[in-house]
Amino acid sequence: MEAIARVRSWFTWLLASLIIAACGGGGGGGSGSPPPAPPAPPAPGVGSTTQTVGGQVSGLAGAGLALQINGGNDVTPSNGAFVFPAVSSGSSYNVTVAAQPANPTQTCGVANGSGTVANANITNVQISCATNAFKVLGNVSGLSGSGLILQNNGAGNLAIGVNGLFEFTAAVQSGGAYNVTVAAHPLSPTQNCTVTNGAGTIGGANVTNVAVSCVTVVTPPTTFTIGGAVAGLATGAGLTLRNNGTNILVIGANGSFAFSTGLVNAAPYNVTITNQPTSPPQVCTVVNGSGFVPNANVSNVTINCAPACVPAGCTVGGTITGLTASGLMLANGGDDLSPAAGSSAFAFPTPFAQGISYAVRVKAQPPGQTCSVSNATGSVGSLNVTSVLVRCRGYSAFSPTVTGFVSELLVTSGGTLVDNSPSSIFSGHGDQNMALTSDGQFAYVANRDDNTVAQFRMSVAGDLLRLSPVTVSASAPYGVAISRDDKYVYVTDQAHGAILQFAIGASGTLTPLSPASVSVGANPWEIAVSPDGRYVYTVNAGGNSVSQLGVGADGTLTALSPASVSTLNFPSSIAISPDGRYAYVGYSDQSLGVISQFGIDASGVLTPLSPATVATGIATTGIAVSIDSKYVYVSNFIDNVVSQYSVGVGGALLPLVPATVSTGASSQPAGIGLSPDGLFAYVAERARGRIAQFSIGTGGALAPLSPPEIQIGSFPAEFPASVVVR
Repeated sequence: MEAIARVRSWFTWLLASLIIAACGGGGGGGSGSPPPAPPAPPAPGVGSTTQTVGGQVSGLAGAGLALQINGGNDVTPSNGAFVFPAVSSGSSYNVTVAAQPANPTQTCGVANGSGTVANANITNVQISCATNAFKVLGNVSGLSGSGLILQNNGAGNLAIGVNGLFEFTAAVQSGGAYNVTVAAHPLSPTQNCTVTNGAGTIGGANVTNVAVSCVTVVTPPTTFTIGGAVAGLATGAGLTLRNNGTNILVIGANGSFAFSTGLVNAAPYNVTITNQPTSPPQVCTVVNGSGFVPNANVSNVTINCAPACVPAGCTVGGTITGLTASGLMLANGGDDLSPAAGSSAFAFPTPFAQGISYAVRVKAQPPGQTCSVSNATGSVGSLNVTSVLVRCRGYSAFSPTVTGFVSELLVTSGGTLVDNSPSSIFSGHGDQNMALTSDGQFAYVANRDDNTVAQFRMSVAGDLLRLSPVTVSASAPYGVAISRDDKYVYVTDQAHGAILQFAIGASGTLTPLSPASVSVGANPWEIAVSPDGRYVYTVNAGGNSVSQLGVGADGTLTALSPASVSTLNFPSSIAISPDGRYAYVGYSDQSLGVISQFGIDASGVLTPLSPATVATGIATTGIAVSIDSKYVYVSNFIDNVVSQYSVGVGGALLPLVPATVSTGASSQPAGIGLSPDGLFAYVAERARGRIAQFSIGTGGALAPLSPPEIQIGSFPAEFPASVVVR
């Protein structure tokens, strides 16, 4: 407007000048001065009194951008040049963004947007626009498993571990699409997760309403069949099985079977017989009938059918393994049976009525072998009893050592010892004595230094296997003896002057009786049980006596009257003759050189014989009586010999000829063990880590075998204290 006014002013001046010139020309001939020259019109933008303000817009993608100058004169540009109306020179200008673009949402900034207008147009104002980016957020609910992974637009794995808010790291530009999906569903438990409000276009703010909802998948459990096979079923009908008391299955023939109702993994099953077959009558039994489903079909249930033996009665028998010699005698009550060598099965001839109890035992062992009975007791049912198992093996020899190992050996047919495999087993520290049950099934070793008794069972190969627990507590144990019925174990307690008493469980483990101990004399050493199992005797080294006790029906011990008999100084070993008539006591006192000899009366009381003692070597450490009670053998620790005697009339000992046999120089003979058939004797050589081996002649005299001794363990690491043969 200012430029227009200036042009108008110039034209007004020009018109006035023309009028004045005309008037002057009418005067008296004089000539007037010429008018001044008019001002030149201004060039555009230069020297003008107003100027334009403008510039460039870049990056604009949305709509609605509005610019202002000095708070007014809005323009709505596009990408490229823009210009505001003219502004007076010398005035200030300030270009601002009045409204930001939308769809997509953008932020535009102004550069070079303010200043003072000079004498030229302003053209360097820069408007730069950038599209805004926003986050995608949401909420997870119902999550209980692990492993949930979300994605946005197929990327940006986001692991979710808990319920609640989540947010993707990467933002999305306004106008851009978002699509939240589940890349991995949770496990443990298995779940399905669904997305709500998960897709759309980003506007002008963060997306916060995405919802992920998880639900645990309830999968019908896998079921497994319960079945097996039937054998021995005759042509008769009527066999009916039941599983878990509800699922009934009628069996018509031998072969495989399966119940109709399956069971889930780990569910219990129990297959029973509801009805036995008839016509002909049979008795069927179930094997492997109960348990828990092992995540697979059960197919090992076995139904064995056999003819019923009632009402005539059923026989009692079973199988035999390892019998190589004649002489085995089995007994069941008053019924005896002598299987021949090589027999693999047996049955007592007398039938038993249903419900009658049976108890099979070994009445006599075959020469050179030890036989034991398993599954020996029970009650007769409606089938012949065939489950009794008799295992026979050759003799095994064991020698506990003071260093904690028990040497394990086998007895050959010629009586010599050879290493078993393994050749030893660790028992505990301070081993001195051990005892085995009469059938050789279980063994117990006193570990004096450890205050424990180790407990073992015997394998079919004749070696020791540890029971669980391996040991039971016992204070300062030394001597060990087992009752004749193999039900109880008695152990001397040297620290407290007592006998510890235990019951033998079905698996061989020991349990203290009540009371757990009974008092005897001071410092008890070895202990012995009478052959009839009615009496127990222990030598008391600190009390110079032999305690004598009766065995009750429950295995507990009670002192006889008198409770003890006197001995010489430091009695340390004792042996009872197998006929139960005599007892012999040895002494460690090196000044004595004798053993005491006693008769045993009907009440179990010891009475000194006449003479009361018999000469022997120095420091007795072992006594053994032959199985026929005719001979006695005494090891003499200092003399390195074994004294040998015959049992005279009335039990007094008489030296044989020769009176002694040598065990070798500096051998220090200790405990003596005899083979169960009475043919061989073995003597522990404590100082040399060996066992001397002898045959027993018809007159009772010992004769060295060839070789005369066997090395055990790793001498000098092993020091054998005693020998036991079964």
